[in-house]
Amino acid sequence: MPPSGRASGQSGAQIAHELAAAGRDVLLATSRVPRVPRRYRGRDVHEWAVELGAYDQPAEAVTDPAEFTAPHPMLSGAHGGHTLSYQQLARDGVRLFGRLTGAEGGKLCFGPDLPGNMRYADAAAAQFRRMVDNYVARAGIVAAEPDADPAERPEPGLESPPESLDIRAEHIAAVIWCTGFGPDTGWLRVPVLRPYGAPAHTRGITAFPGLYVAGYPWLSNRGSGLLYGAAADAARVAQHVAAAGRSQVLTGAATSRIVASGTPMEGARR
Repeated sequence: MPPSGRASGQSGAQIAHELAAAGRDVLLATSRVPRVPRRYRGRDVHEWAVELGAYDQPAEAVTDPAEFTAPHPMLSGAHGGHTLSYQQLARDGVRLFGRLTGAEGGKLCFGPDLPGNMRYADAAAAQFRRMVDNYVARAGIVAAEPDADPAERPEPGLESPPESLDIRAEHIAAVIWCTGFGPDTGWLRVPVLRPYGAPAHTRGITAFPGLYVAGYPWLSNRGSGLLYGAAADAARVAQHVAAAGRSQVLTGAATSRIVASGTPMEGARR
């Protein structure tokens, strides 16, 4: 990695934080990404998410399709885990910009949306805290008192970031694109692929005989794309595969094709 790097997106915030901690000069093109406190009222954010039932929200209950592709909240698991915020990144020496909009004539151009991106992230963290506070009050459970995270302190001077910079003058040596990813299923010749490449399925079961998926986000619920929820989905799909295999044996057919987390295993005998 050259001495100077650039990044963007949710993963970009994590990478920018680690590069800055390593003494690198880092510029971050921000985006509209929510964040949550890593810990609140004595518990880790994932503990609260499990207790609140957030990961168990079924895909069928989602009313806004945009939720299926919404980015995960910013937070870090490094060194035991801690809160990530644009404000703290700025205090750590990361130079913040709005969304990268283009490059021309040796210059990078950015949108004016950094303040809005910060407000959006802060609002998501505040909403999470309200959810926890309301649950504690409603359930009457014992929990630590509401607390503030130093990483969320306001940081002045971020209201009007530059909207362009000179690549050569800034000595930009590397650009790290953290803009998300999608499935690469061009090799999969089946009539059940959606326009963006993912197989159409019902809780991991496709309409194509012998083709299953597991490990996909929102396979059955919000937790499906996380380690927390992948095991239950995989067990359910495996049960269906086994049942289908027994049925095939009875009818003389014994070949299946399985796709687990995007990895094909051809000719699996059942």
